[in-house]
Amino acid sequence: MIASFDKANALFAQAEQEFADAQQVDDQGDKFDLASVFLAVSLFFAGIAALFEVCRIRIAMLAAGLFVAFRMLGCDVAGSDRAR
Repeated sequence: MIASFDKANALFAQAEQEFADAQQVDDQGDKFDLASVFLAVSLFFAGIAALFEVCRIRIAMLAAGLFVAFRMLGCDVAGSDRAR
């Protein structure tokens, strides 16, 4: 009976470790999703800038697109904070 408890404890520890690993992978996937949203928004601003005929509005839209793109670069997409 004690052997069963030891085996259960070992399996529980293994399950906790695998769950923690899965959470890290899930967090990294969320970061990639956020990066793709930033990229889409920056491309939207760059594309909409071409529709305006006033140069100041074009520059403002391009600046907004660049701001969002550079903000995306600040995201930790690669997951460098992993403990491996």
